[in-house]
Amino acid sequence: MSNHTISLPQAIPATWALSSIIEWLSRPVNLFFVLVAAVLAYLSLFPTFFIFFGRFSDEPLGVSGTLTLNYYYEAYVEEPAETLSMLSNSLIFAFASSTFSILIA
Repeated sequence: MSNHTISLPQAIPATWALSSIIEWLSRPVNLFFVLVAAVLAYLSLFPTFFIFFGRFSDEPLGVSGTLTLNYYYEAYVEEPAETLSMLSNSLIFAFASSTFSILIA
């Protein structure tokens, strides 16, 4: 009968992790990558948040209003014919553009 021991990995101290991050950021290419990613995140996530928030508010952005689902009710319940028309147009466009892309490729 043999003795087998299992050794568990040791936790990395927080100072090692911080020093490795600082070392990684000290390279200009990595720092440039992080700055570009931060700018792109700001330019895309900030407007996306306001579009998302604006869908549920009954007042324009910048004016305090109440949260509502009224716009969804109007779009999907009161005017289903227009919604189906827009959906069919989107599907036709998606099919045509996919077909065109496949033919070109």
